Amino acid sequence: MLLLMLFSGPVSAQVVASINQNSFYKGDLIILTIESTENQKAEPDLTPLETNFEIKGTSTNSQISITNGSRSFKKSWKVELQAKTIGQFTIPKIKVGNESTEALQINVKELPPEIAAETNKHIFIEAAVDVENAEIYVQQQIPYTVKFYYDAAMQTGEVILPIIENANIRVVGREKKYQVVQAGVKYVVVERRYVISPEKSGKLVIPPTIVQGRIAITNGDSPQLRKRMNEVDMLNELFFDINNGSTFSNPFDPFFSRRSIGPTRPYSVESESIEVNVLPVPQSFTGAAWLPAEEVKMQDSWAKTPPSLKVGEPVTRTIIMQVKGLASSQIPEIFIPKPAGMKVYPEQAEGETPNDGNTIYGIQRVDISYIPDKSGPVVIPEIKVDWWDVINKRQQTYTLPEWNLNVSAGAIKPNEMNTEPEVMADL
Repeated sequence: MLLLMLFSGPVSAQVVASINQNSFYKGDLIILTIESTENQKAEPDLTPLETNFEIKGTSTNSQISITNGSRSFKKSWKVELQAKTIGQFTIPKIKVGNESTEALQINVKELPPEIAAETNKHIFIEAAVDVENAEIYVQQQIPYTVKFYYDAAMQTGEVILPIIENANIRVVGREKKYQVVQAGVKYVVVERRYVISPEKSGKLVIPPTIVQGRIAITNGDSPQLRKRMNEVDMLNELFFDINNGSTFSNPFDPFFSRRSIGPTRPYSVESESIEVNVLPVPQSFTGAAWLPAEEVKMQDSWAKTPPSLKVGEPVTRTIIMQVKGLASSQIPEIFIPKPAGMKVYPEQAEGETPNDGNTIYGIQRVDISYIPDKSGPVVIPEIKVDWWDVINKRQQTYTLPEWNLNVSAGAIKPNEMNTEPEVMADL
């Protein structure tokens, strides 16, 4: 009897977890509360949450109370989560020091059409690609524009760019901001431009760009929405008040900082996904390396100041290639032919990728040292770069002309020259 009483007595867990509700819509905030009655410095390990959730923010509160001479301690953490997709999910066990919480089950559903329609009255997003004749070649840049429309009801916003398989995305220029009026409603528009570079031919799927944040519940919203959101957001609003505002950053405009205008609700809007057909390297292209571009230019430092050559004395030549529509990392190495009677030592190429707000420009610079072996006339061969003109759909060649120079006798005799420089590698 004594043993049964001993082992059947209630045991209170030192670390427990709870959520504000069990059923959510896509974009809703999930408030996970973790409480510990053990006075320790340990913090919750939130890493297991990152598989299915985005952690939007946390807050901490500690309480010490003394009742009838008995001292008690409680520390709580409120974690703001957002599910990455819809479905049935498990909030895993969270470890705090040597203790762990129990796992929790939640259900995340698609937002009902009526609530999505209410949101779209205040906030919506458009995305488009500028693809002429729907023909894009592998590695060719795809201009991608995102426009985010919002009215005064928006409180905060966070842009989540798509992760595109087999492609890179790069921002170009600064974002633009202007106002438009649609159906009698004034919207602020934030426009951002990107370029996407596909690395593989075939169908390229550009997933939606997503904007998430919080929006005010206005008098113009339906009574059903206001009732539902007031019920759902009661605990969420308390969490926001504790944190003195939203944990979301606002990348659009300081004007839309947190304001005390009443209850708010989370929102999540997204653009349509886009499919682009990416063509492979044309069979008619015969260049040594694939280089799709809108324009190719090259500069030769010798064009301004032709060199005076002497046996055994190095001279430097700088070649700069600018490619419109490619990043510098996509530019293949420039082939530098070796002239007879000279040694050639190219240095490591340097690159950069500026943009003009609409298009990226890959710039590659290479310094080349020439060392003549003998006196007399010498021909520096022309430098050719084959590239594919994506506008006119044909192969082009940019050529730096050859140089016919004369090498005079130098102070160093040919048999005294160091033919293996320590720093340079012979081409």
